[in-house]
Amino acid sequence: MSGLHIVSDLFECKNQALLRDKKLIEKTLVETVKNIRLTVIGTCTSVYTHNSTQDHISCIVVLAESHVATHVYKNKKYVNLDVFVCNVLNDNTEKARVIDRHLKELFMPNRIRTQEIVRS
Repeated sequence: MSGLHIVSDLFECKNQALLRDKKLIEKTLVETVKNIRLTVIGTCTSVYTHNSTQDHISCIVVLAESHVATHVYKNKKYVNLDVFVCNVLNDNTEKARVIDRHLKELFMPNRIRTQEIVRS
C-alpha cells in the first residue's frame, strides 16, 4: 500500500517523564494521532526488562491507516520512532510528518537521525 514511512532515531532525549512512563507514552501517541483525525484501532504497550538496569518500553498504536510505534530505552535516553501512514482514501503524507515532528518535539532529543521511505 502506498504511503509515507518515517523511521527516526532520537538520541539524548531530555523529557524524562515521557521516557519513564508507559501509560504516558501510550496516551501521548494516541492523542497525537487522534488530533490529526487518524483512526486508532488498538494499542499494545509493554515493558521489557533485560536486566536490572536495562529495560525498554515498546508502544504500538495500530491505525486503520497503518501504525505508529515507539521503542523507548529510558536508561540510554534513546527512542526509536516508526510512523507509517498509508494513502488509501486520502493523501496522508503530511499527517505522517506532523506525527513525526510532534513526537520529536515531545521527547526533546539533542540529536536526530531520520529516514523517509515512500512506499508504493
